[in-house]
Amino acid sequence: MVSRMKTKKKINFRDLIEPRISSYPHYEHLFGVFKWMVESGRNYKGMKEALSGKPTCLNFNNIDPFPKKPVKELRKRFSIILNSRLLSEEVTKWKEDHGVGFNKSRIIDFTYQNKDHPDYIVTKDAYQSIWSFVGNDFKKSPNNEWPNATKIKEVKFRVIDKGKYKKQPDVRYQFEFDYSTSMDSYSSWTYRIFSEKKQTLGDFCNNVKDKMRNLTTPKVNSIESEQKTKAVVPEQSDGGI
Repeated sequence: MVSRMKTKKKINFRDLIEPRISSYPHYEHLFGVFKWMVESGRNYKGMKEALSGKPTCLNFNNIDPFPKKPVKELRKRFSIILNSRLLSEEVTKWKEDHGVGFNKSRIIDFTYQNKDHPDYIVTKDAYQSIWSFVGNDFKKSPNNEWPNATKIKEVKFRVIDKGKYKKQPDVRYQFEFDYSTSMDSYSSWTYRIFSEKKQTLGDFCNNVKDKMRNLTTPKVNSIESEQKTKAVVPEQSDGGI
């Protein structure tokens, strides 16, 4: 019987930033490596900034989020990690300690789907579908003090260490839904959903989609509009992967 999950993969680091090489066509592989970097680098000063693509900045609380189409941003951040001369001394030491370099490779532990399993989820589609909730309304505002704050204005995706104040890392995927009142362009609040430990990105995205369907009311004519768009305009490519 084919296992649905895998937990190790040999990574050739140069393949992460060369767009013509298709060794890592899956979002789960790219984000799995990124998640490993967050976890293994948590005690090295400058890692949050470097993994945000901003190695000369200081004192980030969290790593910057990713957009709906994240591949170019992932490649940019991997390129900075592998090639930039602006990395802090501690980030450079992390690379030496963990065998990370442009011409290096290593086995990395992370959980991802087996593409040969019949229940395989197309992670790219599941991930990008979460942005369809922009414009939806929460059936009940997550903020009890602002019952009219229900309109979802923006979606963000992060890789975050929930255990950053603890000895042991607890690195999770996280979707953030920024919401406010319909007419408010200045104030907003954030509703967050975290992945479970060892959960694949595809499974997490599907769980988020199911949860948000239960919590929100679709924007008017969203289904009809989406169907018309798909019938007329082909889906945009995300760097071919």
